[in-house]
Amino acid sequence: MLAGFSPLQAIANFKIGQLGHLISAFHTFYKAKKVKLSKRILVFVLRGIVGSILGAYIVLQIPESVLKIFIYFAILILGFYFAFFKKDFEKPKNYNPKNIQLGSLLYFLSSIYSGILGAGNKVINVLIVSKFLNKNLLETNGFLFLSGVFKILFVVIIFGSKGVMNYKMSLPFMLDTIIGGLLSSKIMIKKGNKWSGRIMGVIVIAIAVLSIFQNVLI
Repeated sequence: MLAGFSPLQAIANFKIGQLGHLISAFHTFYKAKKVKLSKRILVFVLRGIVGSILGAYIVLQIPESVLKIFIYFAILILGFYFAFFKKDFEKPKNYNPKNIQLGSLLYFLSSIYSGILGAGNKVINVLIVSKFLNKNLLETNGFLFLSGVFKILFVVIIFGSKGVMNYKMSLPFMLDTIIGGLLSSKIMIKKGNKWSGRIMGVIVIAIAVLSIFQNVLI
């Protein structure tokens, strides 16, 4: 939106960049053996795809004036959460097989939101996956990169079919995010997610405050 896109165009083009980041990050995590597949993971992935498709259609119906304010404040909340409130992600409590349906339902609902906007969605998904799939943070990120590739791919296809993509801007942006995804995922594996999350939180807060000041308060 700082580049002059409407809120809907900003979301659509951000999704293309997000797809590039997810593909490159998943590749890095897969090579590092941080992606572990199972039948219960497949349940999460399938429900996530359906949820993100529903969310993409919902966002096309939201007025842009409402969407703009929602975007900025959601990003600001995300930044503060990453920077100040998240504890260390250790191995979660013992996995309860009876909770798999509840966990996949929550992931489905979270995926609807990711198709609508996605700001703060990573935090929500980390909490859901780490709790219900019994994974530490690196393993959780590996799963989210895998699931995210399929979810965002369908969202990008939907936005493209509605003519809201600016391919001259989004494709170079996607190339940048592919490179960024490779670098950030390698740092994440090497340094650990607590360090990476706090750095990201500070950056997100700065961007959100600038965006709110320039586009909402003025």
